[in-house]
Amino acid sequence: MEIVKKIVLNNKEKETLLSLWNIYYPEQFYLSDFDDYLKNKNTPNHYLVISRENILGWLFTYTLENEIFFALIVDNKIEKKGQEVNC
Repeated sequence: MEIVKKIVLNNKEKETLLSLWNIYYPEQFYLSDFDDYLKNKNTPNHYLVISRENILGWLFTYTLENEIFFALIVDNKIEKKGQEVNC
């Protein structure tokens, strides 16, 4: 398992993250367009937890109106596993 930092996501990564988002976030936060969600976020940093070419987690930091925000999704396959990952 590794953590990969990215500034820009490719289409496959966006599709995977959209699917994870809609599985793990409540229905009122459902997203239909991942690009639409990302478009107003400034200085994005994406941290992908990857195992065997599968995205199992995502941390996203960004600024909005001069404040730092984040979103976090962890697939239940690794949730509560207590694994350490080197960056």
